[in-house]
Amino acid sequence: MPIEPLSPQSGPVYTGFLDDLDNEAHHVRERTRVQDTLHADHALAARLKVPVGAPVVRYRATRLRDDIPYGIATDIVPQAVADRITADVLAASPTLVDALTLARRQVAESLQRVEPTLLDAEDAQRCGASPGDPALAITGIAYDADHVPVNAYTLTVIKGYGIGLHLTRV
Repeated sequence: MPIEPLSPQSGPVYTGFLDDLDNEAHHVRERTRVQDTLHADHALAARLKVPVGAPVVRYRATRLRDDIPYGIATDIVPQAVADRITADVLAASPTLVDALTLARRQVAESLQRVEPTLLDAEDAQRCGASPGDPALAITGIAYDADHVPVNAYTLTVIKGYGIGLHLTRV
């Protein structure tokens, strides 16, 4: 389902601050990060606003908070963005979001959808879980300050890890 534009059919939308997520990143790192090059299909091309068939780079890693696995991060970036994410940038970055910042493509806005899913065998093995275990898939598009898509991502969060919302009335 599309992440943008947001509409009443998108479901409820809660707003917050990327700075809060940036602060959380001090506890998060990625391990066993791998990357490969794909060619954008129609859906991915629309999400990243690149031509169908354009090269994109996919990064996959196990996400850890305080050294405990809590999910799988899949980030897909346009080739022009990936070209800026050198080996040195990756080595200095606990997460791909940090790598985007170091590569001067800092995320300024992110639209996300949260849906239930089941772990496949590969993701379960990466997290020390069982295939078919319930999980949450947080899927989104990250934009830079010029509202250019820089990352189509999914964070699959395994059971036992909670995500809190702090909501206030203004």
